[in-house]
Amino acid sequence: MQDSNEKFLDGIIQLAVKNNASDIHLTGSMPPILRILGQLRRIDIEPLDNDDLTKLFVSMLNDRQTEYFKENNEIDFAMDRENLSRFRVNFYQHIGGISGGFVVADFQV
Repeated sequence: MQDSNEKFLDGIIQLAVKNNASDIHLTGSMPPILRILGQLRRIDIEPLDNDDLTKLFVSMLNDRQTEYFKENNEIDFAMDRENLSRFRVNFYQHIGGISGGFVVADFQV
């Protein structure tokens, strides 16, 4: 069963794929942003706060990746989501909290 943070991410991913977005940008306490045809478009949904976004990001990492993230305040990795698409992912800590970028890489390469 998915928690609300995972449902949030799945909804954003589905929206991104449906709209042919090239990137997804997530920042704690800020609305998600999709890059569609080179234009940044804010999504009108309730954002996750820094704590929930951190929990979501860390839940996507294995133990080795989590340790790396804690030591370096950033991490890059690849993931795929239920036959929708593949993603190059970057999470990073900054003064204001946490952010993540997902670059969409279509399965049909």
